Amino acid sequence: VGATGVSSDISGRKRAEEEKSRLVHDLADRVKELAVLNRAIETLQDVRRPLEEVLQEVVSHLPFAYQYPEIAVARIAFDGTEYCSKEFPPTPWTQRAEFSCAEGKGGVVEIGYLKERPAAQEGPFLREERVVIDTIAEILGVYCDRQRAEKALRASEALFRVVVENSYDGVLMLDSERKVKYLTPSYTRMSGYTFEDLGGKYGADYIHPDNQPGVVSKLRDLLQTPGATVSHEYRLRHKLGHWIWVETTATNLLDDPYVQAIVVNSRDITERKRAEVALQESEERFRGLVQNATVGIYRTTPDGRVLMANPRLLEMLGFNSFQELAARNLEQDGFEPGYPRSEFRERVEREGEVGGLEASWTQRDGSQIFVRESARVVRADDGRVLWYDGIVEDITERKRAEVALQESEARYRDFVSHSHEGVWRIELEEPLPLDLP
Repeated sequence: VGATGVSSDISGRKRAEEEKSRLVHDLADRVKELAVLNRAIETLQDVRRPLEEVLQEVVSHLPFAYQYPEIAVARIAFDGTEYCSKEFPPTPWTQRAEFSCAEGKGGVVEIGYLKERPAAQEGPFLREERVVIDTIAEILGVYCDRQRAEKALRASEALFRVVVENSYDGVLMLDSERKVKYLTPSYTRMSGYTFEDLGGKYGADYIHPDNQPGVVSKLRDLLQTPGATVSHEYRLRHKLGHWIWVETTATNLLDDPYVQAIVVNSRDITERKRAEVALQESEERFRGLVQNATVGIYRTTPDGRVLMANPRLLEMLGFNSFQELAARNLEQDGFEPGYPRSEFRERVEREGEVGGLEASWTQRDGSQIFVRESARVVRADDGRVLWYDGIVEDITERKRAEVALQESEARYRDFVSHSHEGVWRIELEEPLPLDLP
């Protein structure tokens, strides 16, 4: 009985199988590493989640990117706080990577093995694992910057919302077709309209017909100029049916990617308009009173300039126009009253007002008139004298009558004192009857 055997060298095949097994193992490791990186990137995309929650989730997955996850622990230290996958005791087998943020804060990512493992390219850690931890550190730095920016943006948005919603001015936003796309609560308080009333409608439809053409024309021009601003005042129909005056400033921000609208700031100026009308009517009444007054009225400055004089004063002084009178400086070329102008200024500024000053003034033609003058000083908030307002009454006829009476009395006294006849005066308790016999 015999046996026959055949042998062949399978070393190459074995090496191929071993290489294949190694490649499969390495591929599985790379897939594992990529899965952890992908998970970390997805987690770090959401910058609205609390930072503490995000970092804790990232650190809990890090050990699974390494060869020996069962003995691996991970730690992220940032801004004075540590986030660990589980307890991280001191260990000589660690791998770490630092990261920093734009605001100057820094952090560190660290992986540690709790037991010794065979040496690789970096202690017990693979070259590919260094790539993993460095990548994690890099995206953590980017995340912290984004998270800070998002936090600042949320704070800015909250502040903007509070300011806009509580602003006295109403804000309206129009699209490129001039239709309403947004309005603030303050606009509702001003006009009575909500977004449900105006959304998608032409804002110009609620403007008074007399003001509408001007507003529409300005808006059309504004649409042609990105970034431009126009202002206008017009009447707006309130939701309750009455008209209110509004002052608006519109800015074309259609090209701004964050706004994409014409922003219209509106303020209710109805009371101001009423006050302006009342002031205008009051000024017209005052002007009529001054122009038709039977006494002279003036306004002059401390340096002698004439700011205002009514027709009666011009007539009293013999001037044909205010321009003729205004060309005269009272400090240099006054009306030669019986008192110096410096004395007048000192007295009126000291006492605040003077009254009943009687003097002789020189008219334009050189003749004299008698006047009685009253004046008061007008000051600025800081105490500076702005001007003097005065009233002048022509008392020439009264003065002439007084002089005539004085002359008559003087003649009477002279007659009595030089008469050779007895002169007496009887004062009767009752008048004599006119029909005496």
